[in-house]
Amino acid sequence: YKQININGAVRRGLRPLHYAVFENDLECVRLLIEDHGVDVNVLDDAGYSPLHLAAKYG
Repeated sequence: YKQININGAVRRGLRPLHYAVFENDLECVRLLIEDHGVDVNVLDDAGYSPLHLAAKYG
């Protein structure tokens, strides 16, 4: 399998954690944070963290 950067941007600075939060996929969010140690404070190109998206989109 190919190694990937779990904190790497996909597009527009969005990371996998941003997408999981936006899709309200709590299991994926948990896995990314607890099992893979993603950076929860990372910002996208617009300056939003995953927490900002969670607050905005629920």
